[in-house]
Amino acid sequence: MQKRSVFIGLLLFTATACSAEWIIPEGYIVECTDNSDCPDTAECTLTDDGTSLVCVTAGETWCGNGVQEVGEACDDGDTDNSDYCSSDCLSVTTICGDAKTEGQEACDHVGQINGWYCNEECLTFRKECGDSVVAVFSDGRDGEVCDQGSQNTDDYQLNKTCLSDCSGYGSYCGDGTQNATEACDEFGNTENGCTATCEKSPDVVCGDFITHAAFEGCDEGNTVTEACDYGEEACIICDASCQVQNLTGTWCGDGIIQHEGAVGGSLEGCDGDVDCSELGLGAETATCGDDCMAYDTSSCSNQDMVFVPAGPFLMGCNAVVDFECSSNEFPQHEVYLDSFLLDRAEVTAGAYRACVLAGDCTYGGGTDSYHTYNNSLDNHPINYVNHTEAKTYCEWLGKRLPTEAEWEKAARGTDGRKYPWGNSPDRSCIHVVMSEGGYGCGTNQTWEVGSKPLGVSPYGADDMIGNVWEWTADWFDAGYYGETPAGGWVNPEGPDSTSYRVLRGGSFYFSSANALRASYRRGYLFPVNRYGSVGFRCAQ
Repeated sequence: MQKRSVFIGLLLFTATACSAEWIIPEGYIVECTDNSDCPDTAECTLTDDGTSLVCVTAGETWCGNGVQEVGEACDDGDTDNSDYCSSDCLSVTTICGDAKTEGQEACDHVGQINGWYCNEECLTFRKECGDSVVAVFSDGRDGEVCDQGSQNTDDYQLNKTCLSDCSGYGSYCGDGTQNATEACDEFGNTENGCTATCEKSPDVVCGDFITHAAFEGCDEGNTVTEACDYGEEACIICDASCQVQNLTGTWCGDGIIQHEGAVGGSLEGCDGDVDCSELGLGAETATCGDDCMAYDTSSCSNQDMVFVPAGPFLMGCNAVVDFECSSNEFPQHEVYLDSFLLDRAEVTAGAYRACVLAGDCTYGGGTDSYHTYNNSLDNHPINYVNHTEAKTYCEWLGKRLPTEAEWEKAARGTDGRKYPWGNSPDRSCIHVVMSEGGYGCGTNQTWEVGSKPLGVSPYGADDMIGNVWEWTADWFDAGYYGETPAGGWVNPEGPDSTSYRVLRGGSFYFSSANALRASYRRGYLFPVNRYGSVGFRCAQ
């Protein structure tokens, strides 16, 4: 045999008669695409390694051309004696582990050992998912992560189980990731409320003061969702499901009027400034007070009335701060009222006379020294008017008498205080026109309206306590507070018709000391009665 080492670079032709025949020179290999590229005596044949086609002369062989020809046991394209084929191409020298798949080998990679992708003889593949033998990774070949044979499955299992393609492990109880079929997955830690089969333990109960971490973020014995205390901008709470929540709080100055909250300062009437026109008080700006209970309307162009905002307030005696409660002032209860306007001052004698002169009102009052009508006391509150006359006057102005609930809210605000000015100091002539040192603080008479600026209510109303009792729209019933109306206390208008109408506020004339409180409600008269200590103001 002769070795041919280079690609053909020259074609030789032999001419005989009218034909020419070419031959492959000694030592050359001719590549081809089909037999037309070869001499008549040669065929276009695929090399052993399958990489190319070469011309092979029939009956002629040479070792190293990469084509196994008649007489050769192998031909690997070289004459190296240490590889698959011997240097003379007469014997096969297959070596398992030489990284060449040769001869009868099914696979081969460097350093072949049993347990790898191929078996130790390179005759069979070991990667057969489901044979219970793990074919490991090596030399860039894909191996198996696991192989549990017949147990392999893609379905959820309680225990760690290999996937059906041996590429890894499927979802199982204890992998730390909660599957859709699991109630929990805490690695079988039953102390956290998760059972060994990833179910909720029956002893997990929200509100038992035990935090089961698999299901609860907290447990403070709570059964309702808590909220931030009023005044907190944020808080962390444990809700009714025993989960931790970061909540935004509520406070005076957050721009939101709070109509709900803990008793004492959290029932807001305002939170931010508004145009007076929004309150029905003309032009300019009404500013919200520092306690967010009421607007300061002193800049508004309409100073005849004050604005009482919508929302709840605490009606009835607050026994925490008031030790003079009467039985008909209980129970203290939360009442919701729509917003309304109330006369800043009690209706004056001069204002009432204007209605009489207009022919719309009548005056059938007294003539004693206490009467204020047409008695050079025009800036004093009108007195000696009965309920019907008071109602008629308010309607003449397009207004009405306030309800008992409206009167009390206007007098004390929303925080359950004892007096219009707060819980202290106690009533005296500093704040109230009362019978201290004699009727009318020693004057034996009413005072001009608005004479006690230190006694003003949270909404800016004057003389809500003292000077004269004030008629309200409600009939009187001593037990009314014990009868919660259907739908709750929303804009209540008092009981059905009784014999008496409610009076509120006390007066300059012989009012018992405890009558000079915002919640006091033992004042009542027949609607036809008229007294020198009784007047009124209007609402809208």
